[in-house]
Amino acid sequence: MTASRVIDLFAGPGGWSDGLLLLGLDDLGIELDLTTCKTRRAAGHATICADVARLPLDPFAGRVEGLIGSPPCPLYSAAGSGLGRKLMAELRALDLGTAA
Repeated sequence: MTASRVIDLFAGPGGWSDGLLLLGLDDLGIELDLTTCKTRRAAGHATICADVARLPLDPFAGRVEGLIGSPPCPLYSAAGSGLGRKLMAELRALDLGTAA
């Protein structure tokens, strides 16, 4: 039996879920992609397949002890446009304060 319920927004296939289990924590993953939801469920992870922006919050009131929100970044992820990866030099320059 696990100790608490953590909500994992943008849950993906279950990386956080696996880690939380090692800590004795129970999570509920919310994921939009149907194939990814099937992967989570096949791995035994509790999953709601839904858009986090449209999910009602009332059912979670008073029942959540933790929240993970790791949204995908389509500018950098392989699933996205890759624009962020193309701009890495400019972004590094901004971070270092060396941009012109």
